[in-house]
Amino acid sequence: TISEKAGQPLAWLENVRFDAREQANDLVFAKELAGRGDFFVNDDFATSHHLGASFVAITQFLPAYAGLRFEEEIHILTTVKEAAERPLVFIIGGIKADDKIKVIESFPDRAEYFLMGSAYIDLARPELKTAKVILPEDWLTDEQGAKVDIGPKTIARFQEIIRTAKTVIWGGPLGRYEDERYRIGSAAIAQAITAAKCFSVVGGGDTTDLLRLIGLERSFSFVSTGGGAMLAFLSGKELPGLKALEENKLAI
Repeated sequence: TISEKAGQPLAWLENVRFDAREQANDLVFAKELAGRGDFFVNDDFATSHHLGASFVAITQFLPAYAGLRFEEEIHILTTVKEAAERPLVFIIGGIKADDKIKVIESFPDRAEYFLMGSAYIDLARPELKTAKVILPEDWLTDEQGAKVDIGPKTIARFQEIIRTAKTVIWGGPLGRYEDERYRIGSAAIAQAITAAKCFSVVGGGDTTDLLRLIGLERSFSFVSTGGGAMLAFLSGKELPGLKALEENKLAI
């Protein structure tokens, strides 16, 4: 559909993820999208760790630039990665925890603790066999016995560590936060971070949604739009969306 705002036409397109060519980073599809404009501005840092025709391949057909929010993400996360004040504590939760724990390999000597608060962690992973990794001591379970929140012993241990931190990086809720009954652990950890007066970075849609629900979304130093993208960047992993912008020759 086409709408008008401040005299300029705006084209609202269908979600490109419904087209299989998007995740295939298809050049023909990218060229088709590029034909709708004169410049490409990527302001979606959260998807930059994936491949997509609408933000990677498209840079071969249009002058491409990072948006203001994208630039802010890179600036702040680069500072955190290269010069975070220590002690540095990572908190890792959510359903994609096994993907996120690669930060342990990237920060072995630059972080004091990695607090693992996800029920979806593969405990056999070798990255977890270090004294810096603190695993949950107890869990709250639902009627079916599923782990739905970290327990009081884990909350207390995590709080004790957070009180010593100068920098905290958090990606992923520590329980089934959508249900208020299972939001206790995540809320307690969020409150501990804000009370610690440290530089705090939180990322990911679920984590930021949690902070909104408990009224603390404005209490953190920086809220990243990306969870997986944030931790991938901090881990030193190449982000296809960022690399495409950096290599765009048409923008010169």
